[in-house]
Amino acid sequence: MSNFGTAADLAAMLQRDIDTSTANLLLDLASTAVREEVRQDIDIATTTETYDSPNVVSWLPVATSMLAVTIAQQVPVNGLLFLRELPVISVTSITEDGVTLDSASYQWNRFGRVKRLTGIWSSLNINNVVVVYSHGWATTTRQWQTARQVCLQAASRVYVNSGQLISQRVDMVHEQYNEIKLTDYEKGLLDPLRSIGQ
Repeated sequence: MSNFGTAADLAAMLQRDIDTSTANLLLDLASTAVREEVRQDIDIATTTETYDSPNVVSWLPVATSMLAVTIAQQVPVNGLLFLRELPVISVTSITEDGVTLDSASYQWNRFGRVKRLTGIWSSLNINNVVVVYSHGWATTTRQWQTARQVCLQAASRVYVNSGQLISQRVDMVHEQYNEIKLTDYEKGLLDPLRSIGQ
């Protein structure tokens, strides 16, 4: 995943020359902070999610790669799958017990809900339902631009105040140095990225 801004963006925001290496590091940290806050990748990507049968109660990470992410999750008892990344752009395939389902046998929406139209999800095996889908926001959307704004704001705060003390407690000597941390205002800006209608 790429950063939500570049060193040139940060320099323009700060209206001064900056150290590119430091800027890139801060933008990487700020981009990660934004993604962690909303628990979404935000960028357009393809993901593979593997679901357990309804009787399995664990959440098992399987693997991660640069091109696709593989995640194991539990299938809810009511027969609906809820995909992790939003908004869903398309569902490439769903495989159940090694058999690829016909796209007419399920229905999905941009909110990540996948409903089986014929029958119920199989519970014969663990990790038996595999969904490959595309998701995320285009860089021209308001949502992606909001993530960019928050990233640049957080990175710029640390850039101009790097290594400086932001709080200190006299008794019991507590010191805190600047770090990439989103403000409550910025977290509020990101609310629409957390969930889009669920």
